[in-house]
Amino acid sequence: MKTSDFEIGKNFIAGGTSFPWGTLYQDVCAAFPPMRRDEYGCALRASVPCKEAYGLVTEYAELFASAPDRPVTAIRYDLSCTAEQMAQIENADYFSARISASLGPSIPPAPSSTYISHMTTRDKSKYPVQWQQGGVALILSLYGAPKPVFTGQTLGGVFLNWEDTIAAAQPYLLQLQEEERKLQDVAEGIDSLTTFILEDDPGPNPTQVNPVVRAERCLRKCKVMETPPSVRAKLPGNTAALWKNSARGKWGASTAWETVMFSQDEPVKVIWLTAEAGRGPGYGNIVIGDLTIQSPLYSPRPAALAASLQEMPHTTIEKTEGIDE
Repeated sequence: MKTSDFEIGKNFIAGGTSFPWGTLYQDVCAAFPPMRRDEYGCALRASVPCKEAYGLVTEYAELFASAPDRPVTAIRYDLSCTAEQMAQIENADYFSARISASLGPSIPPAPSSTYISHMTTRDKSKYPVQWQQGGVALILSLYGAPKPVFTGQTLGGVFLNWEDTIAAAQPYLLQLQEEERKLQDVAEGIDSLTTFILEDDPGPNPTQVNPVVRAERCLRKCKVMETPPSVRAKLPGNTAALWKNSARGKWGASTAWETVMFSQDEPVKVIWLTAEAGRGPGYGNIVIGDLTIQSPLYSPRPAALAASLQEMPHTTIEKTEGIDE
């Protein structure tokens, strides 16, 4: 491979090929059909063939993304238990030197790095070493002994993470801004608005105070938008609303901070979730698309909101129960 293929700030390796950051999960999987794919928490995960990465022999490349048509944002390479690598399992300098030959000197890993949240979930690992280029981090970690993986065994892992979430989400942030402009236009023509008092003010939309949260939502294809000023002006902080723009064939649900909008001919499933007290005190949620409106357990508010939602076109209510863990 070319030297430029090892510029982790620009690309990642899978199947012996370099891909620029921003490449969609589905496109890498099309180029190299996965040996295994599943879900990992809220992410998709696919293991594609990859025999070598950054100077080390690997079992495969494990790709992570939030959706098939969203970019790969993290890759894990499980290190193969070859005779040469096994002979050096207690010698972190051997593995670091192989990577440093391509990436330059390493730096100490940050305590809040993705290494902490991803690599140590499998096993307590040793010798974490990090390299950084741009908004991308690469972390090496070795185990004290081989651990099982679906292809056999691994002696450690290399984890590559695109930490610049805003850059990863940039195309989708632009799409969201365009959708919010359309929402503001629709909001100007609202001809029906019904309000519902909530027990508590849900507080400012986290996307207003943390742009990374907004970017993460875009990567997850979350369709919650900021409530337009014309609607927010009609809603105190502890209020939700259902509204219609009959002329445009649109309806929506809003809090003072967040809004979802639908076409009147669009099927919409609303989930009414009652969570009995467990470790937590319990709650009653109404989930409208990607917008969650939460109330205390046994509050009459969800029932009133659900009754009005049933009057919205092509809307179905699904009641579920659970435990507040």
